[in-house]
Amino acid sequence: MTEKRIYMAGLNIGEGAKEARGARLDKLAKAVRVLSVPPVLVGLLLTALWIFSPSVFSGVWQPLVTLFGLAVVPALAYPLSMIPALRKGGRDAQRDLALKLTPIGYVISTVFCWISGGGSNLWLINLGYLFSIIVLLLLNKVFHLKASGHACAITGPLIYAVIFFGWGFAPVCALLYALIFWSSLRLERHTPRDLLLGTLTACCALGIAAIIVSLF
Repeated sequence: MTEKRIYMAGLNIGEGAKEARGARLDKLAKAVRVLSVPPVLVGLLLTALWIFSPSVFSGVWQPLVTLFGLAVVPALAYPLSMIPALRKGGRDAQRDLALKLTPIGYVISTVFCWISGGGSNLWLINLGYLFSIIVLLLLNKVFHLKASGHACAITGPLIYAVIFFGWGFAPVCALLYALIFWSSLRLERHTPRDLLLGTLTACCALGIAAIIVSLF
């Protein structure tokens, strides 16, 4: 075999290994995106609070209705987007449907929090989510800034985890955030600007909620 053929064979092997590595990274990124869909994260947060910090809720209906409003109703966008008329729209149709269902679920949870006499911690959660979707809709629909709803919705549970379970969870939450951020960039679902805007939306919403709760 000539030197040129040896060199070309080496290039082919190198390119093949690079493609295989890229395929593995793509699969990892897709897995991260699937496991970090907003309803899953908020569902895990509420379940953890119910088990390890039950004082956040009062009775049985508060955690159930909160879970229904913040997790189940927004999650309906995924099966409903499989309806033939909506499936044609692809991810854009799914995203629009999620933006329509999410406020409905958040309002249901917040209204029930008020009716059932929810405590300050439950109000902090509900108002944080309610304000986040309001700000998100303003940025996307009014100002057309394309803030990432995914980044907004995953930032909230990570911050709440630190608030309710302590700063010991901060490194884990930071790592999860970085992994989810990377997966969105890897799959080209969002730009860094979109993700940062979504993150800031969640932070601002939580700040507004904290101020209101502290006043009342």
